[in-house]
Amino acid sequence: MTAATAERAEAVAGDTVRLLRNQGNRGKGFSVRRGVLEARGGYVAFTDADLSIPIESIGAFVAALDGGADVAIASRLTADAREHGSRDLGRHTMSRAFSALVRWTMLRDVTDSQCGFKAFRREAARRLFSWQRVDRFAFDVEVLWLAQRWGFRVVEVPVTCVYYSQSSVRRVVDSVSMLRDLARIRVAALRGDYDQDVGGAGRGRGL
Repeated sequence: MTAATAERAEAVAGDTVRLLRNQGNRGKGFSVRRGVLEARGGYVAFTDADLSIPIESIGAFVAALDGGADVAIASRLTADAREHGSRDLGRHTMSRAFSALVRWTMLRDVTDSQCGFKAFRREAARRLFSWQRVDRFAFDVEVLWLAQRWGFRVVEVPVTCVYYSQSSVRRVVDSVSMLRDLARIRVAALRGDYDQDVGGAGRGRGL
């Protein structure tokens, strides 16, 4: 979140919204983890600040959780999904290639791990994010991989995505970082870092 976005959020927050500020850029994964663990509701959701997935879509995610899902994730690639607006070709290609790699190597039943709207039952969210350690963009993969590993029910929700021209993603730097984080997740798994009681309250060191 940029300083300008934070200021706008604070201006309209009132008494119903808490704005959490980090000391410097700690990464998207860090910020989402902090927000999720601070959340108080029975359901916990997060979305990208540009609202490329309209916030009105939340009803479909609540319905999925009400229907028995532990985790409901947005997908732009299912049959009923829609995409609108101009897309940065490089960013689009990077996203699709990364999703394909993730599906091939880690999440065979997930079509779109990187879509930015996800919702969780509170107990599932607290367990998963207590053990999530990736601080950058690949944190979604780690969380979903843990959800599947630990037997949580994950449901994909088709969404309408509206693309905007601006993005904070750096194609080369962030692509390398995401690939490195995938490798770190697999190494951590081989070391047994995730082989602990899912009800435990602790969290391992960050990656």
